[in-house]
Amino acid sequence: MNADDLVHRLDALCELLGYSASSTFLTSADVQDGRPLPHAIREALRTIGVSGVFAMKDGSATGRLKAVVYVATAVGEDDVHRLRKEVWTQGVVPFLVIVMIDRVLVCSGFEPPSRNAHVVRGELLQNHKLAQLSAERLRSSITWQDFDITASSKVDDELLAAIQELSKQIRQDNIALKDRPDLVSALIGRFLYLYVLIDRGIVSQRWLDNTVLGGRGVRNFISDALSAARSGGARRWGRNDAFVVFDALDAAINGSVFPIVEADRTLLDDESCRLIHCVLRAGEKLKSGGRQLSFFDISYRVIRTETISALYERFVALKGLQPKKDKGVFYTPPCLADHVLDRIEETAPLDRNSRLLDPAAGSGIFLVGAFRRIMERHAPAGGWRLANLHEARALLTDCIHGIEELPEAANVCRFSLYLTLLDYVGQVPIEALREAFGEEKFLPSLSDNIYARDAFSNPFGSRRFTHVVGNPPWSQEGGQKDRTNQTRDKKASSAALEEFKKRLDGKAEPVGHNRLADLFFWLGTRLAEEGATLGFVMPARSLIGKHSNGFAKAVAARTTPTFIGNLAHLRRKLFDGAEAAACLVITRNRAPDRDDKVSIYRPLLSSLPLGKNFPIWLLPAGPTDIQAFLVRDLREGAAGWFEQAMLSALDRRTLRALSTWTSAKALSLSDFLDRSNLVMHKGLSPAYTGVERRKVDGRTEQISPLTAGELDRIPANYRARFAGDVVLLPRTPGQLAIHLAGPHQFPSTFNVIHPAERDSPTEDETTGPREKNKAWCDAVPALLAYFNSGLVNYFSSLYAPTYLIDAMRFERDDLLQVPCPFRDLTDPNLLAIGDAVDVDEAILDAMGAGDEFRSAFREFQSFRKDFGNAQVPESAFEEPNDGELRSYLARLQAELEAAGNVGGRATCEAPLDTKIDGRRNVTILIGGASRNELPPPPSGGFLGASSVAVSNSAQAAVLVKSVARYAWTVEQAVADAAALRSDISKLQRMRR
Repeated sequence: MNADDLVHRLDALCELLGYSASSTFLTSADVQDGRPLPHAIREALRTIGVSGVFAMKDGSATGRLKAVVYVATAVGEDDVHRLRKEVWTQGVVPFLVIVMIDRVLVCSGFEPPSRNAHVVRGELLQNHKLAQLSAERLRSSITWQDFDITASSKVDDELLAAIQELSKQIRQDNIALKDRPDLVSALIGRFLYLYVLIDRGIVSQRWLDNTVLGGRGVRNFISDALSAARSGGARRWGRNDAFVVFDALDAAINGSVFPIVEADRTLLDDESCRLIHCVLRAGEKLKSGGRQLSFFDISYRVIRTETISALYERFVALKGLQPKKDKGVFYTPPCLADHVLDRIEETAPLDRNSRLLDPAAGSGIFLVGAFRRIMERHAPAGGWRLANLHEARALLTDCIHGIEELPEAANVCRFSLYLTLLDYVGQVPIEALREAFGEEKFLPSLSDNIYARDAFSNPFGSRRFTHVVGNPPWSQEGGQKDRTNQTRDKKASSAALEEFKKRLDGKAEPVGHNRLADLFFWLGTRLAEEGATLGFVMPARSLIGKHSNGFAKAVAARTTPTFIGNLAHLRRKLFDGAEAAACLVITRNRAPDRDDKVSIYRPLLSSLPLGKNFPIWLLPAGPTDIQAFLVRDLREGAAGWFEQAMLSALDRRTLRALSTWTSAKALSLSDFLDRSNLVMHKGLSPAYTGVERRKVDGRTEQISPLTAGELDRIPANYRARFAGDVVLLPRTPGQLAIHLAGPHQFPSTFNVIHPAERDSPTEDETTGPREKNKAWCDAVPALLAYFNSGLVNYFSSLYAPTYLIDAMRFERDDLLQVPCPFRDLTDPNLLAIGDAVDVDEAILDAMGAGDEFRSAFREFQSFRKDFGNAQVPESAFEEPNDGELRSYLARLQAELEAAGNVGGRATCEAPLDTKIDGRRNVTILIGGASRNELPPPPSGGFLGASSVAVSNSAQAAVLVKSVARYAWTVEQAVADAAALRSDISKLQRMRR
């Protein structure tokens, strides 16, 4: 079989998988034709040499393409190893398919070449592994549950582990460097920078030979640096020889991105330099925890600038002497940075007139991404060339700006931007770059673009920006680190920050709990020009919950949010090891108009293309994943943006109906307690009770008995809640309420209910115990049944703003608002539930609940509650049963017929013969429309739960749905109907 036969074999495979017919399948012809392509895809086709790229649109209005599968040909094992090495190093694509003469290899793009590939021989059509990679199946979320995608083997994780171990070993071997991780990381950076420039063809042997002056040691170092193979020369050069080369490079390029002053150089030894070279360049292995860590599988010629940037940001953040960890700083995953920039560009595209600032730039991941987009938007005909160097430099210096407190990270930021510039115009030796620019130093200094300063010190003076973007620190300015929910010692505020806080308008610009993220947001509004676009990754607690109310409402009053991404369901996955949830806010720097709208995105892990282990590498959004609201709605409610950003359309409607019902009938828990003469109190710490909590085996007990003497020591105004015969309510939903018969102490993580008269001590108490309250005693079993019911757990998901984030707390004030359909302790309906076979049904009957509410509750109880706390139930990817299918279709029909813009009866069906490749169609005919009016099913985009297509007549529609159970809930029917109604309205407006 010759080369042509191999190409024919690859073409046949691409046709078999449906790639060839897809508009999102790209080949080298697209590069040659000058089609605008994301840099990673262009590099895969041009530099790595893959034959094709199957991509998907990310669902944003900009429609950027995200690579999913690379296809390539290989003649032998050397070709296979090179392809796998470079695809893994690039780190952007989940799958690599390699066509060989006698077999096809299916490889993970997120795993190094040392990992096994799946080998396919013989007939390709019948192979299940290949069939899973068909275009249609890859566009459906349910297919991804068959993939075992391992995020821990991604290139940035492997590199981070290797660099950490290398740094650790150097600091162990050289006592002078023990407490200087900053110096060691800078030294590693110097070597890494040199090797990247050499392997990208920017630094050549000719330039080194002609420019770098030195003796035998310098020549030996140059020889070693130019070759990835170990030559033995690493024993014949030292620290000073390496720095001769580094200094020459600094002089040619424009200063050092990893500066090491002369005094620090004396701390470095020859052995440390040689070890770095042997590990980074010659592939020498390091051992850590039973693993062998090596750079052997890294290709410096294709490693993405974003990878180096993220790698160094993570490395810097993990250093023992680095203060950023205490400030709640975590590196921004590339997929999140892409998502933020995609959403920013929906509001205000980035172009040559943009002036973008990241006030918490880190190592520059947002700045690199923004600069790429500007470069790609303004690419000259035929692409960027050496002749365009002046124009490319101008785009960098005019458009990209950043502030980073830590000098080392600011240096990495500049380094990342230099490499990005060279990605486009630097595919030539350094001599050609200098000649083309006409001056010795062809890279800009960026000293007026990237400041190593406190952001609040205002280094840019009166300059204002069209875009302000970032992932600011999430800690409280006093020390609490939101992303791990741990507390730390209070840190001294900078003078600049204190001065900034004084200038804030406390009412119009509130800050919750001294959160740095809130302060950075208000800083962003000052640095942005009027009408500019801001995009911040914020802690969800800044915007959702009781304590967020002031800040969240002020954001929606002072600025105009255009997009909110509630990423609470991705906690622990989005930021490695971080418990706190994230929320993305894109907003315009102007006060909102009355009719301004905001789009809100709330993805579930189940609806993303993530694989079994849910590693997040892409954040696509379909039409039913996004809801539109009036911005003014964000200023209503008592828990920030809880209703709009956290609740689904169904739950929002249910909450409002329940709130109206409880208010009209005075049937909230608060009303019940008042009528029953009961009170609710929270537990207290020893600081209030005067009684230390008991420890058993070194652990403090949450609930522990009190002796009579201990009870007497508790102040009289607190004593009743600890005296016994109380109903104890955990603030954590799902934990059981219990009756404490005797005296016990407990902390504020519990609430307690007891008769109100016990809070008023009488003189008779000294003569004996108070007479038992019979109504209370009779009702305790029923009260426990009520509080432990599935319905109250459901209410917690509707009334407790943080429950859906972390399932941690049901605050007292929220609990008091929930429905309690009983008059008082003597209500027969209440007493009956103590012995009821089905407590939930008994409460529903007491409420007089209708079918719609019962249906929503049952679905929550049997399925949806298991999505809380960023979890995914195993049954989410099973197919719905017949009853669930009928419930979905019935609710979809009812929702459509209730809409004012849908004329006539809606017939909704899910034909069995449309179920294929993880999808199933739902057809909708309105007002007697015929099946001939049905539009073609929507295609081409990623399918999370549902996609919508409406006919030109607006009387027929097709929903393409995942066959997974999560896509066929009553909750999803309400969301699907809303998306259909929106599309119908758009068509109706167009016809007017």
